[in-house]
Amino acid sequence: MKKLVLLVEDNLQILKNVQMILDFNEYDTITAINGVDAVQKLSEAKKLPDIIVSDIMMPEMDGYHLFQMVSQNPK
Repeated sequence: MKKLVLLVEDNLQILKNVQMILDFNEYDTITAINGVDAVQKLSEAKKLPDIIVSDIMMPEMDGYHLFQMVSQNPK
């Protein structure tokens, strides 16, 4: 079974490049453009990711705040 990665990055070119590398290396990916988008996608996900890779400096919700939100959820 492929591992699932949530990739959070506001720079669309970097997001697509990293997603392409992960896909090539047989990972499934979920992408989000900021922390708010990531939290929404996590709440809607049928399967939780095995790992979250996030940028720190993003609009709306930065990587630190995303980490706090995810850490508070026991799921």
